[in-house]
Amino acid sequence: MTIAHLTPTSFSSSSVLGGGERYVANVARAVARAATADHVPVDQRIVSLGGERSSVIVEGIRLETLPNDTQRPGPMNAISHHLREALVGADVVHVHQSLTVFGAYATATAASMGIPVVLTDLGGGADENMLAGRGMDLAAAVVSISAYAGALIGSSIMGRHEVILGPVDTETFHPQQADGLRGEGILCVGRILPHKGVDRIVRALPPQLSLTIIGQPYDQPYLDLVKGLARGKDVTFVHDADDEMVRRHYSTSALLVQASTTLDAYGRRVEKPELLGFTPLEAMACGAPVLLAKTASLPELIAGTDAGRLFRDDEELAQALREWAQGTWRPGLSSADVREHVVRTFGLEVAGRRLLEVYQGVLD
Repeated sequence: MTIAHLTPTSFSSSSVLGGGERYVANVARAVARAATADHVPVDQRIVSLGGERSSVIVEGIRLETLPNDTQRPGPMNAISHHLREALVGADVVHVHQSLTVFGAYATATAASMGIPVVLTDLGGGADENMLAGRGMDLAAAVVSISAYAGALIGSSIMGRHEVILGPVDTETFHPQQADGLRGEGILCVGRILPHKGVDRIVRALPPQLSLTIIGQPYDQPYLDLVKGLARGKDVTFVHDADDEMVRRHYSTSALLVQASTTLDAYGRRVEKPELLGFTPLEAMACGAPVLLAKTASLPELIAGTDAGRLFRDDEELAQALREWAQGTWRPGLSSADVREHVVRTFGLEVAGRRLLEVYQGVLD
């Protein structure tokens, strides 16, 4: 079975280091892991758009870049006249960021070639051709990355619809500290953008706690705002961390805080603040407990466990951090149990098997 993953942007320093891009890379790795374990022959390629055409094989997966043949601004609006050529020989096409101009073009191209299409929304848009125009009816199946994400598009789906949380790369992200030897500082990881709510964490930070913020600054005015709020507090910014550094911080920090919000610091409404929180999942894979906003998909990550705590608003966030500083709140699970929750529920092999079932199902 040959699977082509289509994404407007790839997960790389030359493209975008975001959760949507990491998701596609994780899906390919998860499928490869499950296929190897179950002795299922699978060939995969990830096709994205960018500058000059290129092709390279990484971990047995071909990464192809096609030129963007349109002058429309933004990668989500990009198309490539080479796409049809790149899909020759594919048995299944998985279109990521499917609710974009790119997604509509990729879906129509694959469907016109008679190739079964699987769609996933990663928060990149709300293209009317796919929604009101019923473009999603071209899909043989839709995979949503959380129940929250699925609910947003459920009324536009006529056929098979699966919710598969993850996959999380629990091989890359694993504990580096013995259980109980974590530090005292708290951590925030992710792109520094208004809907991530980093300003909320800084405002709520009590004087007894230190905070490390790791992430690329994609919005300079917002970064300036957050740095202004951080003056006089024990806050460190890291903008150039690789996976190794992030993993080290996940393993040594006392707590990971994610404060994504539907109302950002400028009073703007955010429709899709967190379709799937990769940062908390990676932190928990390294044994870190989490403090999460009761927003979007985030409650699904710790449902039925004592791996962390949820907060509804800024007041509850500040209260939870005060209790953490005073030692009056700690999660009931050990670091090892926090990791086991992620491996068992969101890990590569678990999610990979479910994805393989979807791909095999659209070929039956």
